[in-house]
Amino acid sequence: MRKRGREGLFAANPLYKWLCSDRGSHTENATHIQQTVKQVSTSLNLMVDRAALVQFGLTVRQLRLKAGLSQETLALRASIHRTYIGGIERGERNPTLLMIVRIARALDVPVAKIFEVQARVGNEFTD
Repeated sequence: MRKRGREGLFAANPLYKWLCSDRGSHTENATHIQQTVKQVSTSLNLMVDRAALVQFGLTVRQLRLKAGLSQETLALRASIHRTYIGGIERGERNPTLLMIVRIARALDVPVAKIFEVQARVGNEFTD
């Protein structure tokens, strides 16, 4: 079996690179560890943020379908571009509070309703 060196599986990992490198002083080591932890923390935060956007988008889609509206009709009612509504529903957009208020008014629901977490069963949503 062939051994993997720095060019192997973990080569892109900053912590692995640091462990394989010539280590400097304790201060440099501590600084490098802090930077690596910050990078990992940032990556985890981005994943959590993305999940929140996807959940929000699914809720908007569920409310839109329940109201019997197309994306285009919802967009017209909310004075938002149709593609922006699609981006929200896919979790690709991070709408401002004013956009959320417009969407809630266009759906004729309270703003708080959009933030309720819905359980998804197959392609159906439950309250």
